[in-house]
Amino acid sequence: MKKFYYSSVTEFEQGWGQRDDGYVVCLDEEKLKSHIKLAGENRNYELFDLYTEIEEIYCSEEDYEKIRKDNNHRDGVMWIKSLKEYKFFKEA
Repeated sequence: MKKFYYSSVTEFEQGWGQRDDGYVVCLDEEKLKSHIKLAGENRNYELFDLYTEIEEIYCSEEDYEKIRKDNNHRDGVMWIKSLKEYKFFKEA
């Protein structure tokens, strides 16, 4: 079993409004915090993302390998569309 840290993402775009934009997940809480902080520093008023508080979530080793294959990594942070797609669960 693998423990991840995650945050849901809402995208705001001037003239279009807001929409859910998936989740960012990472095995390392500090890396995820750093990613979110950097995104906040680099945003502009026309297009930006807001993140929820970071929470813990779990998945199987098998699903972890699928996540790694299916998603781009940026310093260990992955963006995914749905937590259900990879069978994440809240309690170990």
